[in-house]
Amino acid sequence: MRVVIFSLFTLYALPAVADTTLFVGAGSRSGGSVERQAGSGAIVPNSQSNNQSVSLGSGTSVDISADMAIAPNSAYQLWLSQSSHSLQPLSGGTLRVSHAQIGGINIYPDPDSGLRPFLAGGIGASEIRVGNADAKLYPSFSLVGGLDIPLGRMLTARLEARWTAVVVTADYLVYCADGCSARINAGLWSQWGGGASLGVRF
Repeated sequence: MRVVIFSLFTLYALPAVADTTLFVGAGSRSGGSVERQAGSGAIVPNSQSNNQSVSLGSGTSVDISADMAIAPNSAYQLWLSQSSHSLQPLSGGTLRVSHAQIGGINIYPDPDSGLRPFLAGGIGASEIRVGNADAKLYPSFSLVGGLDIPLGRMLTARLEARWTAVVVTADYLVYCADGCSARINAGLWSQWGGGASLGVRF
């Protein structure tokens, strides 16, 4: 919910633009790790201890982004995303990460092929939720590279790879509904992801 509120304030602060492309897509995201504390079923993402560490597997992600043009090949970009990762075989259920970021995108069109490679980046806020525990909100940023494939005047297919980093500002301990306990340590919590989306220009 706090990520949604942040997104609404961000949209309100942006100048009105007429040329906007809305992208909706899906993909996968992986990276980060969880750790079982010795002698318990607890999980500890990004722990620096010597206990058993298990990397998070690929999780499914859903993405929405809006490119709001400010020049022929550059735009503001609002990016919203949520990914879900299983914490099995550790006892913890699911880890969910939600992102809301604002940034910019630069496109480098190829006049021969018509393809449009791009680079983008953003900063914003992200929520991490372990199991049914209360979510925590942290600052975050991302870097993106990809390719836009025009499908006519109004439609664009987009392929992208994105690195996201969440700045966990302080350790915190949570208790899940199934009895597990978990700690997320302060530091940089990063993931890689890739996906495909379809955009409609307004």
